[in-house]
Amino acid sequence: MTARAALPLAIALWSVASGPLAAQRSAARAEHLVVSVPASLGAAEIPPQPRAHRLQPSGRVDVLASRITAVQAGLGLDAMGGRYLRLGIVGGLGGSWDRSTSGLSARVDAVARYVLDPDRTVRWAPYIGGGVGARYDRIADWRAVLILALGVEGPDWNGVVPFIEAGYGGGTRIGLGLRATRPQGR
Repeated sequence: MTARAALPLAIALWSVASGPLAAQRSAARAEHLVVSVPASLGAAEIPPQPRAHRLQPSGRVDVLASRITAVQAGLGLDAMGGRYLRLGIVGGLGGSWDRSTSGLSARVDAVARYVLDPDRTVRWAPYIGGGVGARYDRIADWRAVLILALGVEGPDWNGVVPFIEAGYGGGTRIGLGLRATRPQGR
């Protein structure tokens, strides 16, 4: 028996026990209960939405080829800047060399990526990125670079996604690595 079907029975029983005036007041209260209780129960059944991770860590290996060539291992951290935009910072450390000298190489990059498939509708999705960076080589000291990159991000592999990038930033850049998977989208 539903709550609406039980309402007339409850009113009839109450009116017999309390008289006609009490029956009118209880009918108004019962109607209010029948409408408000199921509404509040329905609202409690809505499952909470999963909260998207705000930060997406990554690990990478890059080759920076110019007059001074470097190979670096790097760590990055990306944040969502909007539905299609990812803002990231990358730090790299490795070795560099020119024709006669070698030494330590380091860099810090701030890059924005525009992802073309934020909903992960295809396995491999392209993106374009750009930003600024600072590169250090023991051979040439610190210098600023402008960065432009094209990349592709792959399918989810147990919580990480592979990526491959190529671009320019103080010379040719080629990189590959793994990023943590976002719970929803890229």
